[in-house]
Amino acid sequence: MADETRAEVYRLHVWIGRISPMIWRRLLVRSDSTIADLHYTLQTAFGWVIVASLKRRAASREYAAGDVKKSIGCRCLPYVKLRTLR
Repeated sequence: MADETRAEVYRLHVWIGRISPMIWRRLLVRSDSTIADLHYTLQTAFGWVIVASLKRRAASREYAAGDVKKSIGCRCLPYVKLRTLR
């Protein structure tokens, strides 16, 4: 069994879809980061203004923050760790 207190580092290649030329970033994030942490990392990496509402889809599940989290089937972002999305 893996030691849950030891975080792995994930290397992510993220890009903005449907634009040319492609805008992308390569990020290193810890496996114990939450989706909310990843959201703020993406905001910073792309130089975007932080927004209060977020809705993302990962591993065939919907994750949301702010008012959107009240939607049926959503899990609360502050508690979803990246390592659970494998």
